[in-house]
Amino acid sequence: MSSWYLHSRRYPNLQDWRRINIAITVHNGALGNLHSTKLVCKWLKIGLLNLCLLFLFLHLMGKYRSINLRAENVREETDSNFILAKRNFVQLPSNIQLSRMSIPRHFLLPSANTPTDLYNLYNEVPETHNSDIECILTKTTPKFPICVYESDEDKFISAALRSGGFWEPHITDVYQRALAAVPDAFVIDIGANIGYYTLLAIKMGHMVIAVEPYWESVRRFHKSIHLNNCTSQVLLAVNAVSDMHENVTFIDNVDNQGGVSVRQLDAIDREILSKGHPLPTARTIFIDDILDLTDTPVAIIKLDIEGYECKAMGKATTFLDTVYVPYIFMEWKKMFVDQLKPDSPCPTKSLQRLCQLLTSRGYAPYEVRTHIKLNPERSTKIWRVGDIYWRHKSAKVLFPP
Repeated sequence: MSSWYLHSRRYPNLQDWRRINIAITVHNGALGNLHSTKLVCKWLKIGLLNLCLLFLFLHLMGKYRSINLRAENVREETDSNFILAKRNFVQLPSNIQLSRMSIPRHFLLPSANTPTDLYNLYNEVPETHNSDIECILTKTTPKFPICVYESDEDKFISAALRSGGFWEPHITDVYQRALAAVPDAFVIDIGANIGYYTLLAIKMGHMVIAVEPYWESVRRFHKSIHLNNCTSQVLLAVNAVSDMHENVTFIDNVDNQGGVSVRQLDAIDREILSKGHPLPTARTIFIDDILDLTDTPVAIIKLDIEGYECKAMGKATTFLDTVYVPYIFMEWKKMFVDQLKPDSPCPTKSLQRLCQLLTSRGYAPYEVRTHIKLNPERSTKIWRVGDIYWRHKSAKVLFPP
C-alpha cells in the first residue's frame, strides 16, 4: 500500500474532513432517526396495548353488564322478594287482572298480609314460553295438552308423558275415582309440578288450588293452563308448604324435575342474598293458609313435596276442621326411607304424629297400587310403599272388597 494512501487516510485534507463531517452528521441523523423510530414504535406498541386493554375492559364490562342483567332477570323470577317476572306475579289483590265480581265461586283473593304469593295466570304467556317449551297431548281420559321438559332433563314425569301419554297410571286411576266420587270437591294440589294432576282434575270439572314454587315448572304450568283455556278454574300459589313461615331455597335435580326439593336457608345463603346476588328462593305457607284462597266446603288434597309431607300436614288442623276432606293423597316412600337421617324433615316421631293426626280424625290409609288397607301402627316399620291415600270414614270406598 502506498505511503500517500496511508498519509491521506491518516491526515485527511479539508475536503475530506467535510465529507467525514457530512458522513458523521448523516450517520448521527440516521441514528437519531432510528432512535426516534424506535421511540415511535415503542409508543405505538404502548398505544396499541392500551387500546387492546381498553377493548378488553369494554368487552368485560359488556359481559359483566350482560351477566348482571341476566342476574337481575333471575332475581326478578326467583329472589326472596318474590318478584316473579313482574308482569306475571301479584302479591296484592289490587294487582290481579280480576275484580272480586269475576272470581269464580269458592275462590277468594288473599288479604294483603297473607304469606300466600299468587301467580297471575291471566296474563298472556310470554313469548319465551312459546319458543322454548314443548307441549304434548296426553292419552288420559279425558285427554289434554300439557307442557313438558326434555326427557333428559326430567327422566320420569316428562319422559313418561312423552313416550306413553301417562304419568303414574296406577295413581291416576285411583285419583280419578276419588274425583268422580266427590264431583263438587275442590282439589288442593300441593307440589303441582308441571300440572298433570291439576289439569286432570280441571278436565273432570273440578276447581283447583295448585301450589308450586319452582320457576321452570311454573313456566310450563302457565302455558298449559292457557292451552287448555281453563284460567278461571285454577289459582296458583308459588310457595313451598311447611310447618313454619320462612324462606327456603331449592335442591336441584338435573335429570328429575319432579325430584326438586327445598331446604332451609343457611348462613352462606343469607350472605349471598345480603350481597344482592341472585338465589332462587320461595316463601313457605301452611295448608291452613290456603283457607285465605277458598271457602269451599269440600276438598281433596294431593301432596307430593319430596319428603316434606309430614311438615305440611303439621299445619293442616284448621283446614281439616273447616273443610271436609274425604281423600288425602301423599307420597310416602321418601319420608319412610329418610326418617332416620339426621337432617330428615320427617323423622320417625313426625311420621308417627302424622298417622296419629289422621287416624284420630277418622282416616284410614291405603296403598295406592294394591288398594290394600294399611296398619298405621306399622307406618314407620314396614310401610315401604311408594304412595298412599287416606280415606275418611264417611267417604266412599274406592275399591270395594
